[in-house]
Amino acid sequence: MVIMPSGQFKMGCAKGKGNCEAEDLDYWTVFLDSFYIEEHEVTNEQYCIFLNVMENQSEEGVNWYRGNHFDKDSLGMIRYDSLRECYKVDKGYEKHPVHAVTWNGATAYAKWAGKRLPTAAEWEYSARSAGDQYTTYAGSDNIDEVAWYFENSEMSTHPVKQKKSNAYGLYDMTGNVAEWCSDYASVSKFNRYDTLVNHQGPEDGFHRVCRGGSYNNKGIALKTFHKGYGHPNIVNGFRCALSTSSGGAIKLKGEQKVVGLEVTPPSMILLPTASFEMGCTQEQGSACDENTKPIRTVEINAFYLDQYEVTNLQFCQFLNEKGNQTEDGKLWLDTRNDQVRIVLKNGVFRPKIGYDDHPVVYVSWYGARAYAKWAGKRLPTEAEWEYAAREAGKGQYKYSGSNEVDAVAWYKDNSESSIHAVGKKAPNSLGLYDMSGNVGEWCSDWYQEDYYARSTNATDPKGPASGESKVIRGGAWLFAADRASVSSRGRGWPINSDSYTGFRCAKTAEK
Repeated sequence: MVIMPSGQFKMGCAKGKGNCEAEDLDYWTVFLDSFYIEEHEVTNEQYCIFLNVMENQSEEGVNWYRGNHFDKDSLGMIRYDSLRECYKVDKGYEKHPVHAVTWNGATAYAKWAGKRLPTAAEWEYSARSAGDQYTTYAGSDNIDEVAWYFENSEMSTHPVKQKKSNAYGLYDMTGNVAEWCSDYASVSKFNRYDTLVNHQGPEDGFHRVCRGGSYNNKGIALKTFHKGYGHPNIVNGFRCALSTSSGGAIKLKGEQKVVGLEVTPPSMILLPTASFEMGCTQEQGSACDENTKPIRTVEINAFYLDQYEVTNLQFCQFLNEKGNQTEDGKLWLDTRNDQVRIVLKNGVFRPKIGYDDHPVVYVSWYGARAYAKWAGKRLPTEAEWEYAAREAGKGQYKYSGSNEVDAVAWYKDNSESSIHAVGKKAPNSLGLYDMSGNVGEWCSDWYQEDYYARSTNATDPKGPASGESKVIRGGAWLFAADRASVSSRGRGWPINSDSYTGFRCAKTAEK
């Protein structure tokens, strides 16, 4: 996703700010908080994964995806394979933008992905490169540079990111497929308003806004200011947005511009560079294991860490793309166990009903590593994990965020012998949930009993060079409270999988 800085711009067609039609010479000034927006439209491939997890549900009597809206011989569709009982994209069209989606279908996908649709104001602000480019089209006055439209598309969608982007690295904001926005449509003149802050459109209405024009459009429909709209049951494409306040990963300062920067979504938390005391520190009490001694000072460079443990729904997305592969003779996910909350049905991995947001378990260390790589991330080191659990070294608690274990952790005495949905206990001060309890978490390091005494590396230690078992941290729902402490160290064979070990991902911060 690309971050759009907070700022203001003139929304609509202001005289001298683009090639306006006479009837469109009205605009208003809009102030927007920073937000994220996807660099390209959602593709057939992405939407197909969503359909295979959530199925093609109906709202207001109309399916989310309406491939039957087009001629049955039309190419570039997602189709239901009755033999394999799953959805598949027409071969060669995986990277094309999805374009047979109702407004409800776009909204459902965005919610499933932990995002939302952009407002019309956010969409136009992004198309105009945060108000810096008042060009006729998104990124240029030359439409052929930036858009697939009636004159050059050969009446078909094209793969995303084939045309030139605008100044913020956003592709296909003009042409290819029209894009749903969250707003109800209004035919009101812009100049009915003076200034607006984070404008979200009318409170109700009949139609929804769609912007940018399509491969089969020409003329005004493709201009950046054009106020398109349609009944929510017609079909368009879309891209998703996300508020920077959703998880607090990155704070912008004033009018800071981060041109074309792809950033880690706010479901990850940025931890700063700092040093901390690792091991059996004073607040841990007298019950520390010998493997947490001696205390050592460790410096950690800045990195991101997932706010939550990886869930069954997230892991299903990975399995549906990569399959449940074998490493070192064991499956990434041991689906043979009855307690696994993921099922393989008709060739599609799905969470069992009611377990979408529970942390994935019965996943081997190899499976956790494979997921992290697929997601463009990695597993945290043991030192990074403890640094995060200790609130970037500032926490003075036995558990992650509190000395009261019941406030922050699911463990033996309160879990009722069960895993719980992520994020139901209080987070630590960094906004990280379930660092104590719920499920143990794989780390990248090999385990060594006396590693603290042997290690001489005080900066970003990555553990021993080899070993037989891998580090597991954080305790779990079936263990006593002491195992949930921020210093407690566990271990497991990398091929092992069980009902109490999951993981979360990390990512190195750019320097």
